[in-house]
Amino acid sequence: MLKRNFSILLGLSALFLLMRVSILIFSWDNIYFDADELSRGALAKEIIEKPMLPILDYPEADSEVYEGGRLLASFIAAPLFLAFGDSYFSLKLAAVACSLACLILWFILLTRIFNRRVAVIWSLLFILSPPLYSQASLVTWGAHAEYYFFTPLFLIFLQKILSGKHPDEARGRLWAVFGFLSGLSIWIIQNNIIVLVTCFFVIFILDRRFFFKKSFGIYLLSFFAGYSPGIYHYFSRHWQYSIPCDSIFKLYPRSGASNWLPKLKAIIIDHLPRSFIFKPEIISFAYFFVFLPALLYIIWLNREVINKIRVSLFRFKPNIISSSMIPREFPFLLYFLVYLLAYTFGGLGVWEDDAGYLKYKYLTIVYPVIFFVISFALDKLWENKRRMIAAPVLGFLLLAGLQANIRLISFKNFGVPLQQPGFSYYELGDRISGGRTIEGIRAVIGHIRRVNPRHGPDFLSGIAAGMAFNRAINEDIEGILSVFGKFRPEYQSYLYKGWCIGLNNIFFEDPASGAKRLEAVSSGIEDKYKKYLYAGLGEGLMINFVAASDVEPILLLISRKMMPFYLKDLYSGVARGLLNFDQKKRESIIKSCVAAEYRHFLSNNHNF
Repeated sequence: MLKRNFSILLGLSALFLLMRVSILIFSWDNIYFDADELSRGALAKEIIEKPMLPILDYPEADSEVYEGGRLLASFIAAPLFLAFGDSYFSLKLAAVACSLACLILWFILLTRIFNRRVAVIWSLLFILSPPLYSQASLVTWGAHAEYYFFTPLFLIFLQKILSGKHPDEARGRLWAVFGFLSGLSIWIIQNNIIVLVTCFFVIFILDRRFFFKKSFGIYLLSFFAGYSPGIYHYFSRHWQYSIPCDSIFKLYPRSGASNWLPKLKAIIIDHLPRSFIFKPEIISFAYFFVFLPALLYIIWLNREVINKIRVSLFRFKPNIISSSMIPREFPFLLYFLVYLLAYTFGGLGVWEDDAGYLKYKYLTIVYPVIFFVISFALDKLWENKRRMIAAPVLGFLLLAGLQANIRLISFKNFGVPLQQPGFSYYELGDRISGGRTIEGIRAVIGHIRRVNPRHGPDFLSGIAAGMAFNRAINEDIEGILSVFGKFRPEYQSYLYKGWCIGLNNIFFEDPASGAKRLEAVSSGIEDKYKKYLYAGLGEGLMINFVAASDVEPILLLISRKMMPFYLKDLYSGVARGLLNFDQKKRESIIKSCVAAEYRHFLSNNHNF
């Protein structure tokens, strides 16, 4: 039996790798690309080489919580860089590795608790998943792909704990390992609180006195040991952030709904069905309407235990419900309900201004449980001799997934991820400084051991750009200049250039007030550094303003307010920014965007 299960799992793993790696190699246009990933790649190179900072100072400050998942992603990417080179393809393989581990754990979990058929159906739905989930499994953020790994792991722990087959000493070790991994998982990504709440609710309804027992004490001590990197960073680096997991259960909707009922309605009838992003969209709704009756069926099977829990929830008598009364599928159902609560009342939601993966990324958290609900229902149909229903439904789901994943494969830009670098030290520096206060940035750079001669200039430019993007501190010119003063003179040009690359956001809302802000910045710095400032501004405007028509009036406004001998520096930066476009696009932008009276600065500073 074990040998056969291993052979099946090996085959499923090979199929998974074939599908995902094919998408990576062939589909530069259809995979999600994000500069955040390049910062993870830069950190992977820091791990391989001699790092400029202590490792625990690297996870970025661009979110409310210090999360170690970004560090984990870089540790996974490092050996892949060594094995396959530091390309974007190798960086994406880190997410593939986490997703493969998730597949293996879910197969083990479902085989152990249910049967091999449920595990195989789940695995096939996972491999031939809706396009959104296929994209999610290829994103090396150190967030979502890593999160999927912990859900089955903790459900395996829950099953072991509830089995009661371990002696007290072994159970103590089990709780210690569970606690350590729980703390580590919260440090890695706070979304893991959803599966932990699920586990402890099941434990609570079985034993109301558990939280006063030795086992829970062991768990708590181990939990804080696992979360110790976050505790260390909080006290040693003066980190400013809210309590862990606060953003999940905050009582405000990130989707913009005014109260909980519209948000609950939206996820059920709109957000979740549309999130599958099949083409045509009717396939997404068909996929959802396979899931919905399967979910209702599981609720029906669990109606007795749900009613007992409802009646006994506030009766603090021990052992009202025994583990034998809990159906095997109940924790999975409970997980889905906890997720719905977190989504409805908390900070999870849909990002309305984005599209595709970014828009629906918080919904991918629940996809593995959606696959389970469908797999469980199909297995029950199969057992009850309803194969004429189960087989066509499964066939539809797999064909829809296969068609969608094949559509992600395009030969248009074959091999581009193998050629693109999988790291950016500029992005790493930007994200390290982007959410910190001036004091926090001083604390970080105070720990810089050295400046890498190859990557240090880009790193320092990124740090300066992050300070400019951080609206909480970009008005503090003296504070920013005091940070620059910590570095030797040969690095000042990179700092000033990076500062003004990031500072271009002052023109987003009102170019006139942006020009005044630029004058204030320029008047506060030494003349010898102004040329780097204007060069960075020109480059940043071309990189960050999407439409050429948006750049033209800003360039003219700046040009007429600055000393004429700095114009060549401004337009040398514009020329460098144009290098981000292909030849045809450059020529188009130059003709449509740059006033004829200044166009000669481009030809004098860059040969196109």
